[in-house]
Amino acid sequence: MLSRRSVDVSLLNEIVPDQCPFFRPEFYLTNQIVWTTELNRDRGATPKTLDYMRQVDVVVGTTTVRKSSFALDHFLLNQYEIQSNYRGSELVIATDDPDFVDELESLIKKYNLFGCVIMYETEPHNHKSNYRLQSITCGRNAVREYVLNSGESYLLFLDADMTYDPQIIDIMKKEIDGYDVVQSGYMVRSKSINALGFGGCSLIKRDILSKIRFRYYEFKNGQVIDEFNIFELDLFRRGARINKGVFLSINHYLGHGEVISINPRDLSLFQKVTTWSLLRYVLLQLSIISKYDITRYFQRLLYGRS
Repeated sequence: MLSRRSVDVSLLNEIVPDQCPFFRPEFYLTNQIVWTTELNRDRGATPKTLDYMRQVDVVVGTTTVRKSSFALDHFLLNQYEIQSNYRGSELVIATDDPDFVDELESLIKKYNLFGCVIMYETEPHNHKSNYRLQSITCGRNAVREYVLNSGESYLLFLDADMTYDPQIIDIMKKEIDGYDVVQSGYMVRSKSINALGFGGCSLIKRDILSKIRFRYYEFKNGQVIDEFNIFELDLFRRGARINKGVFLSINHYLGHGEVISINPRDLSLFQKVTTWSLLRYVLLQLSIISKYDITRYFQRLLYGRS
């Protein structure tokens, strides 16, 4: 019998209350059949048969829309390599682009992946809202709700414009031992290492995931503090144990054929200091007070020099 589960990923913007969009994604799941959304079911989408005997403990989650999917084929081919090395994983792609759902489902089948697409809605209340940040945040919450409703032990957030060491899950599970969250750094567009905050490659244990929702701050002056910075702030408040480093090889696709890569390495003393959770917490609190993302300025000013 098909069961219906509603996934509520309402996003409460704490700084600008009148910009409080509500999202009502939903998906249908049984042991054997997944419909992406009610919308897809109504228009006759073909249900997808899954290997219900497969024991999954890691959900690999990502968000995407068509206009930013220039590296998606690279990402999905890499996901095949990852699933070949770790059969206990499932790919979940979240999108708020209804015209992209069928193509994403076709790509999952094309690359012979174990996974599904979930659809969510993003409805900014006015033109001042940061739609992209709202969309990403709500997509992360949609994936979070999927994990919490499905029973997997870990959520591995990856970016769809990157490829990773095929052994990523084994590597990250080893590094998370004794911690609640592990983050592996990658190269950003400025060609400096991003190991300061989350995003790109983060493994999160189910227990801490159940206690924290993704949210962001948007101030009336137009400044924002993104969802992973606030997630880190909430982790610190919860006393979560965080492990940061550069634990695996990651390729970051920038478009127009340009790729920047990083290989495993030890963090320098400077990098260890700048990734220290207490320092990050203080900087994020100051960012909220000043209504300006000091952490982003700090990274641009100092971190790229290391």
